[in-house]
Amino acid sequence: MDSCQKGNFFSFRGPLAEKVLVAYLCAGDPDLEKTVLWAEALVAGGADCLELGVPFSDPLADGPVIQAASLRALAAGVNLEKVLALGETIMKKLPKQVPLVLMTYLNPVLQYGAEKFSRELALRGFKGAIIVDLPYEEGDDLRELLHRQKVSFIPLVAPTTREERLQKIVRRATGFVYCISVTGVTGPRDVVDPRIRSLIPRIRDFSSLPVVVGFGVSRPEQAALLASFADGIVVGSAFVDLIGSFQGDPERVQEDLRERAKNLKTALTQHVRRS
Repeated sequence: MDSCQKGNFFSFRGPLAEKVLVAYLCAGDPDLEKTVLWAEALVAGGADCLELGVPFSDPLADGPVIQAASLRALAAGVNLEKVLALGETIMKKLPKQVPLVLMTYLNPVLQYGAEKFSRELALRGFKGAIIVDLPYEEGDDLRELLHRQKVSFIPLVAPTTREERLQKIVRRATGFVYCISVTGVTGPRDVVDPRIRSLIPRIRDFSSLPVVVGFGVSRPEQAALLASFADGIVVGSAFVDLIGSFQGDPERVQEDLRERAKNLKTALTQHVRRS
């Protein structure tokens, strides 16, 4: 396995002394130019990694907030090819150590061509890929293509993932392991599913990769709780909701994104200082 893929995806942060904030944006919501502004605001607020979602007309894993964002982006003519180019633009604007991950569904990848997709990801500066609806058992070809391009294949696992399958998935993971905290779609939740606490050590039994928790995470108190046993969090709908709510006021969106990211990062950092 390539050292880049085997190593710590967040190595610039040291041995995970800091817990990481992965921030999700739906690319092209409401247009490509503003997505660059949102990305800059999130990183200025403390986001350690950016996850760009490719808008898709049938986003089975996404709740109403991100579904609405996808529709806005699709209405603006955004597609996978444009998101790949957007990634390159964003990377030129951000500090080089901030990794960029693409999140998409399998259909756009197949339509684009898996080999071309993998090659373009690397050329545009993406460090990892999440294919939401690609079953582990059917992912060998794409994993190999990404491996050749030194792009991490980041899997999703959930508290309901069976033990034998969990072992297979995380043993072949690269980059980091993405834990889904709920048995449902994306979107804020009042309470973090307590089963996620027992899932983390099950993953660590078979992988030394960082483990981050997403889906349903939106509040600083949730970030602090998860920081006590996970390596970081993924927050999406809480950011996307701001973009949808204040579309006509981009300056306010930037300010609110920066502030929300700062609050979440502060909660993660304060936990580390207390421990």
